[in-house]
Amino acid sequence: MFTGLSSIAVLLALAAAPASSGRTDGFTEPYRAINVAAPEAGIITALRVHEGDRVRQDQVLAELDVDVLVAARDVAKAGSDALGRVRSAQADLELKQDRLASLRELLARGNAYPQEVRRAGRELKIAEAELLAAREDQVVKRLDCLRIETQIRRRQVRSPIDGIVTKVLKEQAEYVSSNDAAVVAVAQCDRLRVVFTVPAEQAARLHAGQKVRLSLSGESQSVEGEVELVSQLSDPESGTVRVKVLIDNTRGTHRAGVPCSLVLETPALPKPT
Repeated sequence: MFTGLSSIAVLLALAAAPASSGRTDGFTEPYRAINVAAPEAGIITALRVHEGDRVRQDQVLAELDVDVLVAARDVAKAGSDALGRVRSAQADLELKQDRLASLRELLARGNAYPQEVRRAGRELKIAEAELLAAREDQVVKRLDCLRIETQIRRRQVRSPIDGIVTKVLKEQAEYVSSNDAAVVAVAQCDRLRVVFTVPAEQAARLHAGQKVRLSLSGESQSVEGEVELVSQLSDPESGTVRVKVLIDNTRGTHRAGVPCSLVLETPALPKPT
């Protein structure tokens, strides 16, 4: 308890008082670390990467067996490219159109019966329907071909991010099941994240976007970090708050898994009078 000072004077004294350092430790970790899973079950026929490789988003990491799908796609493509049925239906339609036109001319001169003209009209409608069905069948086969292409693409394991392959979890010819679908581990390390447990009174002076200084093990100079998150929840047992700090690692100069310290300045209490 302070005597002889008003509450305002106490606050002024706190602000003017020398600072003491509060040190909090953590470990650097990748900004994102993902065990990339195969979307479907199957046998791995090709692994396209090795541990330590840098990969780009959407790059193929591994491929599953697609023999049956490739055969089905080839059949669908052949059907979509076939023009015989369409040309036959087109020729039949033109023939029916010519017949109907001739019968109408004959009817006008009294040399044909109305029943013949009506029958020719119905035959023309059937021919039009046949041509439409042939064209629709081609469209269906093209769509079927696209569907199978999509299925083939789903048999490729692709990286969801730019990053580094940290571990190859499956081998070629190994079966990937729905219960154990992870194939390759990829980490995004162009930014590193450190999670600290900071005393609540120190966390109260931090906010998202704030720049802080960090000390990394094995590095002689401190590095700048940016506060990503100050949790709204405090641990009631320890009186600490989770704080996430990001480190720019575009040049790849820092490693993940390294001890890291956050030093915060804590105002010293004034001496009681």
